[in-house]
Amino acid sequence: MDSKELVTNAMKKIDLITQILYKKYIDEYPWLTFKDLNLMISKFCKDPISDFNSAQIDVYTVREYHTKVYPLIEKINQVKAIRNLNIENELEKKRINEENEPVGDLTPTLSYKSYCVLIDSKDRNISYWPNVNPFQFPLGPSSISGDSGLDSTNNIMRQFSEIHALTVKKIIIPDYDSDESLCYPYLLLKINELNSNINGTNDVMNNCFGYLSEPKKNNGYLYFNYDENIDAITNYIQESHMTKIFSPRIELSKITINILNPSGEIIDFDENKSVVVELQITCLKKELENNILTKRGA
Repeated sequence: MDSKELVTNAMKKIDLITQILYKKYIDEYPWLTFKDLNLMISKFCKDPISDFNSAQIDVYTVREYHTKVYPLIEKINQVKAIRNLNIENELEKKRINEENEPVGDLTPTLSYKSYCVLIDSKDRNISYWPNVNPFQFPLGPSSISGDSGLDSTNNIMRQFSEIHALTVKKIIIPDYDSDESLCYPYLLLKINELNSNINGTNDVMNNCFGYLSEPKKNNGYLYFNYDENIDAITNYIQESHMTKIFSPRIELSKITINILNPSGEIIDFDENKSVVVELQITCLKKELENNILTKRGA
């Protein structure tokens, strides 16, 4: 057998060893290719002719090459594992950064919130407002401390700013004189801080917020209820005389209630009874925290 045939025969035996070891390694090292394993075995076979002079490949020969090749494969696998871990870490960091990356500009979200305010004249400061009508209450404890006509006792412990609209929802007054009440077709509501809200035929009307008519009587009181609200007025163009929309928006530090007869005179009520007024105050709210969207939430 000439040298060329010997080399060819030796290479066939290297291929046979490669096949045997490849079947052994492939499940544990799925990245390993037949070609790469063949090159590794060839590297450790420095003299193929002398190494494979026998006619057969026995188990000892295969084990010998396994002993040489396996440590190299294991080392390559460790390097690959470390590299894959670093790549996974970088990909995870990139994914987190992309998810938390703000989308769009930081602009405020504008919305409206309505507050119910219930006022009872019996809680007034009688040192400044000895009569049931008129009476006044401060709104908030701090910004109005310099006003000598106000007191922090029984005030409305909330300040209202950016007021978009104010609605009178209900007024309850004592049935002061059954005979006299029949003489008036309506009464007038004046709120000093809010100016006029109706267009009338005389100056008294034009200086009032609204009018009171068609009350329901119950247990010595007259009840005036109003169904209007800011949504109906804004969206459905409902006519109103008990809602006032402010443009520009306002801030209230106090509110003064007057119940007048059509001539503009104060109505005298029983000092042991109450005048009750229910208000709905709608304010503008600005929220920044809800405007930052992330890609995860988009």
